[in-house]
Amino acid sequence: MSITPEQVKVQLMATIPQYTDEFSDTVVGVATVDGSTISVISAAHGLEVDDVVVVSKADITIPIDSVIYDALLKRATLTCSFEHDRTSGAGDKGGGNVATLKGFADDNYNGDFTILSATKTTITISQDADVIGVLGTMTESRNLTLGFSVVTIVDVDTFTIPLEDTQIPNGTVFSGLNFVTEQRIVIAADDTRATNIFAQHRNTKPTLFIIFGPENASKDRDTVNDAITACTAQNPLNLVYIPEMTFLAIAGTSKQQTAEAQQQKIYSEVRPAIRKAMYGFVFEDDDAAITFAGVEVGNAPTFWNNDNYVHSFDYQVPYRITIKQGYNDRRHVSFRDIIVDSKMFNNDGALASFEEEIEI
Repeated sequence: MSITPEQVKVQLMATIPQYTDEFSDTVVGVATVDGSTISVISAAHGLEVDDVVVVSKADITIPIDSVIYDALLKRATLTCSFEHDRTSGAGDKGGGNVATLKGFADDNYNGDFTILSATKTTITISQDADVIGVLGTMTESRNLTLGFSVVTIVDVDTFTIPLEDTQIPNGTVFSGLNFVTEQRIVIAADDTRATNIFAQHRNTKPTLFIIFGPENASKDRDTVNDAITACTAQNPLNLVYIPEMTFLAIAGTSKQQTAEAQQQKIYSEVRPAIRKAMYGFVFEDDDAAITFAGVEVGNAPTFWNNDNYVHSFDYQVPYRITIKQGYNDRRHVSFRDIIVDSKMFNNDGALASFEEEIEI
């Protein structure tokens, strides 16, 4: 297995816009499900045939058709007009166990509610009383829509992207769909080249540079991962490599006040965005026996020079290599011309000769 700068760049580009628009140009479109596609209206979108966008937000609205109230348990069961994508239960479910309700005449039913139980089309929440008046809707994010999508151009103001979530009915309107047309995430050789590249741009919007550093092997000398040990069935010759990488966030700041504001944004918005994109993400490789997830090493302000504020984030993605990934030239021969002096029950047996290739 090997981890490349391009793999890291793709992961950051697909994920970071969901949490911050610091390194991207985000456009809001009016979107509707149209058969097997999502039709997006965005005035003068500027996209061309086969362009790729990154959908960073995809919220749909599900009408609530009915509410059944249980006065004894003080719970309300809401029936949705089509299948939702929520779950239930206590604990951290990544927000998937929270229902966001809007538009109810009864304001007690508007807001975020933990889902106590759920079926495909119902959710049950805690409530002190039965609902009064007009029912509202539930808003939820559809994660299958997030990430890279190839566009099909309809006209200068309209394009479509594929619909991956088959549970969304035709005609459903997205209450929010944001897509990224340009990202400022760049691979650089080192810190100096990254700052030079940034300084050469006329448009000094914040940019995130990916810089790969040294890649070192583990040195614990354990018999199962020490490369100097002979390879046996009991010792398969595993070795852990630890590649280091730095994400350099650079923003143009000419005054101390703007540098302070930029640092505040780094800590409050950019840092958690990079963590969500990298921490625990597993880079897959078919050639690897075991894959390892990204881990954070640290981050710190690098410098501010009255022109640019630079902040570095250090990460590692350890991975394991085995003997099968090295040079292993085993000779392959047919099973033939074998003579066996058989011996059974302590008695000499007759010679057995196989003069033809046999199936094994």
